[in-house]
Amino acid sequence: MLGKYYPIIPTKIVYNEGLSMSSIVRAVLLCPFDIYFSCRMRYKSSHTGWEENETVRRVPFMRDVYVISDEASVLIKAVEDGAAVVQLRDKASSDEIIAEKAREILAFKSGRPFLFILNDNPVLALKVGADGVHIGQDMSTTETRALIGDEMILGKTTHNLEQARSAGLEGADYVSVGPVWATPTKPGRPAVGLAYVREAAARLNLPFVAIGGIDLSNIDEVLAAGATTVGIVRAYRDTASLLKWIRGKS
Repeated sequence: MLGKYYPIIPTKIVYNEGLSMSSIVRAVLLCPFDIYFSCRMRYKSSHTGWEENETVRRVPFMRDVYVISDEASVLIKAVEDGAAVVQLRDKASSDEIIAEKAREILAFKSGRPFLFILNDNPVLALKVGADGVHIGQDMSTTETRALIGDEMILGKTTHNLEQARSAGLEGADYVSVGPVWATPTKPGRPAVGLAYVREAAARLNLPFVAIGGIDLSNIDEVLAAGATTVGIVRAYRDTASLLKWIRGKS
């Protein structure tokens, strides 16, 4: 159990024959709220006859800090400091070394619940038993979802609203929004600024994580723009302070 409650976020549903609307509502209400879940329901609109795809999936991206690192020790410390989601992003090591780091992080789940996301490697994410995988714009959301199945969390890096909406339609459970400010972890990638954060908060029906150069010096600006969860890399030492600030402001 995650030990705290998160909202149900409608992201992408399949309507078809077989369930009444009341059955759908009842199923949603009966889903346990203290664990990660995905409920897929089928209902066909008698008015339009159209089929739409939407999944009701709960993702813990409300008043959280999402910590990203290439070091297992950093991510374990972040969990100890209260982070509910961590991502192992190691662009340099072999699959064997990354798998070893992943297993070290996953072993820590026996003492504290959290979600573990692996960056860019869906096959390895499946192999080690990660909770999810996060991919960039250079990878297909549709193909990744087909590979990992319906239950694993899928995140997608986005730099504008069009990319974010496409990611949701293609099977992503959440997106990253950024980089808000220029960051050495994304060399050559221009900052999108706070405008995209505001746009995502106002117009995107999908959980999102604001990311890119965020720390204690600018967290107020990010929260004011509408973000409720932020991703951090260099500011990992401030996880506890950022969480306290985010939850105190929300």
